[in-house]
Amino acid sequence: MYILQVENSLRNGMDKALNMYENETFYKKEMDWLQEHLKCCGQNNATDWEHTSYFMNHNHTVPPSCCQKGVTMENSTHCDQHIPVNVTSWQIYTGGCFKSLKDKIMHYLAIIAAVLVSFAVIQVRVYSFVHFSLPV
Repeated sequence: MYILQVENSLRNGMDKALNMYENETFYKKEMDWLQEHLKCCGQNNATDWEHTSYFMNHNHTVPPSCCQKGVTMENSTHCDQHIPVNVTSWQIYTGGCFKSLKDKIMHYLAIIAAVLVSFAVIQVRVYSFVHFSLPV
């Protein structure tokens, strides 16, 4: 149940970031960070940008943060400028950010859960040792 709430919150946040990308610096920075660090583009894929004001106002392109680093297009401009969504997949990140972010969150939640269980086991052992093995 909570996982569905987290997923819905992530999706709603990403939808808002895509739609507000061009008008709000906060959302632009956050979406650029996600796309660059998770190596993704859009929520589900790069075509998510097609329905945004950014896409319409920037010659039908995705943001530079969708570009794979070091890629050069045929006309010798760097992908770090702007590129159309319909370019070949080696020029832009093809996977969506939602799955990448969800996978990262789940990975770290599993680590946190394992650490918490370890601490609980240690506490039980210490408690048992202190209360049951020392003479009173």
